[in-house]
Amino acid sequence: MLVTTLQRMWRRESPDEGGWHDLVAKGFIEYIDTEAEETTMISMTINDLVQPRLNPEEAYSDTYTHCEIHPSLILGVCTSIIPFPDHNQSPWNTYQSAMGKQAMGMYMTNYQF
Repeated sequence: MLVTTLQRMWRRESPDEGGWHDLVAKGFIEYIDTEAEETTMISMTINDLVQPRLNPEEAYSDTYTHCEIHPSLILGVCTSIIPFPDHNQSPWNTYQSAMGKQAMGMYMTNYQF
């Protein structure tokens, strides 16, 4: 979620009115590509955004530009199901993610998606 846009738009209109496409269209949710990731500061939870306002001395950073929807989503869907990815080396997480994508399939050939 884009933090500055969220703060401005949250006051004007409620995000409960529409679905996912409305949230993206109105700017509540923004997709970040790999090039833009280098210049963004992403907070993992809403508490990271509130902390600089409550205790400025103990805050890690007050320059967040985006907030993740859920902390497990920063790695991606396939990587989020790896048990304890923070205890593995990054190449092993990448390897497991690639193997997990190959292992997941549809449970029947006539599955309607």
